[in-house]
Amino acid sequence: MQLNPYGEYAVLLAASLANDWPTDRAGIVARAREFGMRKEFAPSAPSDRADVGEVVRRWLAVVDAPDDDPRAALLIAHLARGAAVPRRT
Repeated sequence: MQLNPYGEYAVLLAASLANDWPTDRAGIVARAREFGMRKEFAPSAPSDRADVGEVVRRWLAVVDAPDDDPRAALLIAHLARGAAVPRRT
């Protein structure tokens, strides 16, 4: 798969987390740093690790969808949780 260099680190980070889930929040932060994320992280909340795990699970549902139509629907729903709502064209 060809990855756009602009978002490559995020895809590689998601794959890394999906394949080897860290045991704690510090492990997630360390992995994010390893894949190039430089922003400062807000102080920890008790749900941080679970919240990141939910994002990874939703992403795996997209990746594991049986074909394009359900994959697109899941991806649109996943992305709609962000600031910009995507549309399929």
